[in-house]
Amino acid sequence: MSSSPLLRFAFCLLSVACSLLPVPCFPQDSLYKHEIEISGDYYFNSDAFTNEFFSAFYNGDFIDKGLKDRVDKRLTYINRWGFDLKTEINWRYSPAKLFGKKGLSCNASIKDRLHGDGIFSQDFYRVALYGNKMFAGEHADLGNFKLNFLGYQQLQFGIEWNLDSVKNNYGIAISLLKGERNFTVDVKRGDLYTADDGSYIDMDFAIRSKQSDTSQTGPLAFNGFGLSTDMFYEIPYVTWYNDGVLSIQLQDLGFIQWNSRSMDHRLDTFIHYEGLVVNDIFDLQSGTFPETDPDTIINNNLKYRVEAYTTFLPAIFSISATTYYGKKFLVEKGINYRFLANARPYYYGTFMWNTCKALTLGWNVSYGGYGRFNAGMEAELRFARRFTVNVNSFYLAGILVPSKLGGLGANLSLSGKF
Repeated sequence: MSSSPLLRFAFCLLSVACSLLPVPCFPQDSLYKHEIEISGDYYFNSDAFTNEFFSAFYNGDFIDKGLKDRVDKRLTYINRWGFDLKTEINWRYSPAKLFGKKGLSCNASIKDRLHGDGIFSQDFYRVALYGNKMFAGEHADLGNFKLNFLGYQQLQFGIEWNLDSVKNNYGIAISLLKGERNFTVDVKRGDLYTADDGSYIDMDFAIRSKQSDTSQTGPLAFNGFGLSTDMFYEIPYVTWYNDGVLSIQLQDLGFIQWNSRSMDHRLDTFIHYEGLVVNDIFDLQSGTFPETDPDTIINNNLKYRVEAYTTFLPAIFSISATTYYGKKFLVEKGINYRFLANARPYYYGTFMWNTCKALTLGWNVSYGGYGRFNAGMEAELRFARRFTVNVNSFYLAGILVPSKLGGLGANLSLSGKF
């Protein structure tokens, strides 16, 4: 191939650059007592929406019938989506002795967290995107719809024990949480019937929503208070003469109590409309309802209270096994499950290669969670003996094939030891 000389030249430059960086293949963490890391990551994934559809929706572009149909072919009875956005600063202190004992270290973190997830039915998508005409003489199931949105800040303190009496590592952390905002919607019953001739529709709904205080907004808003805990346990093993580590983790197990200015809405009603055709439930015009004001109908059937309520965090339980093949390669495989977040079990596998003294490359595949199959890459660069930059994404496949796959996300971190 004509490009092979250029590729060889680029690889030679990379090899030379790596050899000039004065760091060992595995930096000796014991040389430094303090480590500071700044990181940020985000992702959006869905087992229904492709990246092509999400991009058009987010940018406000026209969504034509072909794009609607491509998403429609991916739908099942229950469809999922979810996203996370997190920025954080972490500090770790690992002296020779802590509290007079060896093998102890402590850490502290400040984090800003934003999470959202939801589920919706196949019929909900079709009514929203195509209208109710296709359901003439039939019932459209708009129930099984959930929406969760949670924003909070986190101050975390933890301690770790390294190499206990049976050579295991474990740790625990406690977090103080400041609730910024929360909004949930749960449609337990949602039935839409359209007459054969379009002369009337019947709507039967049971909806409940909760929302934190809307008078205080922004990162400084203090609308709730809570606690959470993280914990892990690592067990070393040997398989086929190769060392490995089995890791069990529990993250974000906790709650937020929202203040007494929070709102609780409940709507349970049956409504009969005559002479009404709904083409787009997101664009109801004033003339759509010929005889009755929809606001009046909702107000007459809505139960509204201002009171405190509690939200449980979407905790994550994970198990992973990492096997080291010499000093050059490692393979990690694992599964995690996110509770109370409308997610499925998430499976992944990662292959890492220490290409030289300063550079590690990785490739990963994953399935589940909020999406389907995806794949990505990771790169870690160590320089000046004490600094590390890590960039990774599990969602490159969705970027390369946006019309068939979903998933967007990346992580960037910078850490230094002192």
